[in-house]
Amino acid sequence: MKPSRYSILRKRLLAHPFTTFELILSTVFANILALASPIFVILVLNHYVSYGIETTLITLSVGVIIALIFEYAFRRARHKLATWLNQEENYKLALGTFGLCNSAKQGSMTGANGGDCRGLMQSVNAIESNFNATTIGSFLDTPFSTLFVLVIGLIYLPLGIVVTLFLLFAYLVGRIQQRRLNKLMETARPYIQAKNTLINQGDFAGDTIRAFNGQYKIMQWWQEHESINIKFRYLTEMIQGFSQRFASTSQGFLSVIVVIIGAMAVVDGQMDIGSMIGINILAARALAPINQLAKLGSNIATA
Repeated sequence: MKPSRYSILRKRLLAHPFTTFELILSTVFANILALASPIFVILVLNHYVSYGIETTLITLSVGVIIALIFEYAFRRARHKLATWLNQEENYKLALGTFGLCNSAKQGSMTGANGGDCRGLMQSVNAIESNFNATTIGSFLDTPFSTLFVLVIGLIYLPLGIVVTLFLLFAYLVGRIQQRRLNKLMETARPYIQAKNTLINQGDFAGDTIRAFNGQYKIMQWWQEHESINIKFRYLTEMIQGFSQRFASTSQGFLSVIVVIIGAMAVVDGQMDIGSMIGINILAARALAPINQLAKLGSNIATA
């Protein structure tokens, strides 16, 4: 059975505890500094626009620019740490896998993408392509969605509850699609292995196959497996397409919900317009890592 993306990520992070601590620390500071932008919007709309004091705008602008620079610096440092961690683990994985292939008897290896060492090395390349610094960053950012939701709740509790429910809904949709995709890939894997086995037979036993007129039977098997693989690819693209469309439209739906509830609260005098716009920004920041992780999960599942 193929290990889950979370288990592979956890294994990589736990293998380097000090680097993982630095990654978590940089993520904490980056996400705290990310609050500067919506807070800046709230303060400018509520104070500068209302009173027109230039020094207030200058002070707020300088402060948010400094915060954004530091946020970028922490995210850049995290990316470099995650890149180093992945390079170290990818090197060990590639070296160990090739060493295993080099020392094993021919025909004794069974890869995830084929029936020999070629399939195993393809799996290694897939891991290297998908478990990268971006994947680790999204994985670490996801828990901090609760930070943005908490700030929304402190500003206006009803909107905090609504945003929390929407994020849970988005997470559940992503998990359901991920399970569907994983189940589909598990079903398709034997056919992919059979297809790659036919390719290997053509590479290593082509003359023998032609000598016994076996190419027609091989071609018949190829057509059968390719027609099935085309159906699996169609279903995979449908699931991935739904996930991408949902990620795009969910951002718009959440923004509309926030503005509707926020506008009614502003009219009732329970909240000012600056807070409403700031909450809209915070809600988008809270949803972004959940959608990003769901998208990365789809790419990893099909690797």
